[in-house]
Amino acid sequence: MNLDLDVASSVISITFSDVLYVPDWDMPCLISWRKIDVLGHFRMVGEDGVISVIKKAHNCVVISASLEHVSYQVYPIVRQGTIYMAATEFWHQALGHSSPRFWSDAKDIYADGSILPKRPAHYFCSSFAKYNSKQIVPSSVEYPKVTKPFDLVHTDLIGPFKVESMGKRKYMQTFVEHITRYSEVYFLHKNSHSTRNIKEFCKKVKLQTDRYPRSFRTDQGGEYVHKELEAYFTERGIKHETTATYSHESKGTAEPSNQTLTSMVRPSLDDATPSLWAEAFNWAAYIKNRVPHSALNGKTPFEALFNIKPSISHLLPFFSKSFVHIPIEKRPAGSKLDARALEG
Repeated sequence: MNLDLDVASSVISITFSDVLYVPDWDMPCLISWRKIDVLGHFRMVGEDGVISVIKKAHNCVVISASLEHVSYQVYPIVRQGTIYMAATEFWHQALGHSSPRFWSDAKDIYADGSILPKRPAHYFCSSFAKYNSKQIVPSSVEYPKVTKPFDLVHTDLIGPFKVESMGKRKYMQTFVEHITRYSEVYFLHKNSHSTRNIKEFCKKVKLQTDRYPRSFRTDQGGEYVHKELEAYFTERGIKHETTATYSHESKGTAEPSNQTLTSMVRPSLDDATPSLWAEAFNWAAYIKNRVPHSALNGKTPFEALFNIKPSISHLLPFFSKSFVHIPIEKRPAGSKLDARALEG
């Protein structure tokens, strides 16, 4: 507690530690000389109805109390001082909100280090936490035990993109199978269409494997957390898991997969029109499924899912010049000598 006191017609500021703060106390405040004496830095002198506490180092009076009735009274200049709930809190603030971990060695660091209280075993400063908050990156996400493809599927939504795609789409939705890391992408005009894509994806999985995905992992966005989707999941026995709010790291597999796709698309669009971003992501997902993945011990997601080694002889860089054959049915009459392919 900080108080301004009138000592010999001079105003000095003094700090009291280990103070019991009682807001409703309407009696004179009590100061223990024994508590002051054990510090070893002060001496007390009494004369003519006045008790003075003198600091030995400077031989100056720091507290002066006058006899009033049956007790000695100390009168602060102002009735409202600064109250600290404990000496630990006061010194934590006085030392610039620094950590109290060095307080155990205070006597070796400061000439008057003995005035610091004992190092607290556990101390939390709400002000420091509020104004110096840092995001703690969580450890790797633990998933429930999955043994078969489509036991767990990650899905995420990206967008809106600044430019509409050639197909008038503004969003992209990714699906990543957890065990094989096989990825698929869907494109949406509105983010509210994500549920329709999930149903289409589940229907496709059911046709291929004769069962629906066992669980989906999404963020807590409104496009994933609503009654229609929950009812669909419940009806088909699909478990819906959600990640922590504002924590991209907890998205686990979905987030790095999106980053990989994006890192493939950015340089590929360097010489292409921006509206081809959907085609670029479709191409990137196709390529990503045919590139070895670190989680698969050198296998590709394609081989991990279909148990067939993929071929790559047909692959070309994105936005490569190509020639599209024109079927005979699409050629106009008398076009025997016309080009039979379109350049694009």
